[in-house]
Amino acid sequence: MAKKLTLSGYLAQRGTKAKALTRVEAALLGIPYPLQAGWPRRYGIVEIDDDLLTQLVACAEAARRAADEKVARAREKSKSAVSQQLTLPSCTPAAVKGSAGFVLRRARRYRMRRPAP
Repeated sequence: MAKKLTLSGYLAQRGTKAKALTRVEAALLGIPYPLQAGWPRRYGIVEIDDDLLTQLVACAEAARRAADEKVARAREKSKSAVSQQLTLPSCTPAAVKGSAGFVLRRARRYRMRRPAP
């Protein structure tokens, strides 16, 4: 006879930082979502059979794939945005310095303190 897997055991197998359930996992296990304080104590003894375990694993894999696809799309979008940036005309400090009313200042960290008047 196989060892019975409970919800507490399932959470322990997922890892030390996995102490929450997704909405789909909660629906499969019959736990109301959003999770309330103390839910592991109330629902920790729920037994998970093999069919339910395969559904939970499939759900986790689908969520992982969706997250990977979302990251890939974001990377593609950022690469295309970088390639489409406009190039600014080159601007030398001498050209800016000669323009009327504009004075280049040193960065604050390199400026000397002004003496008190």
